Amino acid sequence: MIDEEEMPREAHLLNTIWQYRAKTDLEGFVNMWRARLVGRGDTQEFPLTTF
Repeated sequence: MIDEEEMPREAHLLNTIWQYRAKTDLEGFVNMWRARLVGRGDTQEFPLTTF
């Protein structure tokens, strides 16, 4: 991650969301949740520089 001060003025910030997935054991019971921070590509505009 970079500071906002280091970004170019013409840069467009890309929104992010948390995505969760359940890990199950062999019997199908949830034993752990996995989380991933992902960028929302549907909000990306071209040809702008996106961070």
